[in-house]
Amino acid sequence: MGSPERRRSPDEQGQKLAAPAHKNDAYEEILYGIEGVLTWTVDGTPIEVGPGQALCIPRGAVHRFDNLGSENVKQLALVTPAIRGPAYFREAAEVIAAAAGGPPDRARMVEVFRRMAWPRLLPRRPSSGRLRVRKEPMSAFRPRATAFRGRLLVRGEVADVFPLFSPEGEELWVPGWVPEYLHPDPAETKWAQGQIFRTHEEMGEAIWVVTRLDRAQHRVEYHRVEPGRYVAHISVDCRPLPSRWTEVSTAYSFIGLSEIGNGEIAAMTQQAYDAKMSRWSEWIARHLVTRGRKPESD
Repeated sequence: MGSPERRRSPDEQGQKLAAPAHKNDAYEEILYGIEGVLTWTVDGTPIEVGPGQALCIPRGAVHRFDNLGSENVKQLALVTPAIRGPAYFREAAEVIAAAAGGPPDRARMVEVFRRMAWPRLLPRRPSSGRLRVRKEPMSAFRPRATAFRGRLLVRGEVADVFPLFSPEGEELWVPGWVPEYLHPDPAETKWAQGQIFRTHEEMGEAIWVVTRLDRAQHRVEYHRVEPGRYVAHISVDCRPLPSRWTEVSTAYSFIGLSEIGNGEIAAMTQQAYDAKMSRWSEWIARHLVTRGRKPESD
């Protein structure tokens, strides 16, 4: 399996970027909403993808996208395996920039699509204005899904505890946690909604997106993608309690991206998740006692 390819796709409000209906026979595409709502039409079915939502487009599925709303849209797309190079994105960006804020030139954008030869383009819209969708069999793969919830109590003020669940904060108490910040520049911020970073897990690379961050309510949500395995949605809520305690509520949900991922999800149990929460509690308590010292990897 190749490495994943990442891009953030802006789509101006009320506009349709020149992305003609096409199908990708050589890779899967996973979309994550960051801002606004984008309507993806997959094999003739419209699907809205908003902030914190995800969509997996399997190989061979005919698809296109439109911004039918009233606000600009930003989404993260992961392509695996990474069969496209940076030249495509540079040329597409030049076409979009040449439009000076207006709709990109469709003919030029389509020409970039065709020359790069990565999708199979379908016929243009007929004169009726309706999209003629070529019916293709969807993949026989059926993703498995599961979800878990947990809770732990931390001796500390919520203002001190909540930042421990940021990418930078987890470096203080999670053994071996070393995030690589991809966007935006870490010199600007190390925790923001829409932020993208990468970690190296036991089974390979994981791409993280901060899909929601509410500092006032002490709530954060992440999407974690482990290409070829599964997508995880993680939420953490911190609530202040009397006597300088903080209640931390966690939720993890998993959706398989492959039979391998389905197998791993099938083996997950609430008992193992509870043990994970117990380790978190021990690690955080140890950090709060020995502040300023990074934990050693196991």
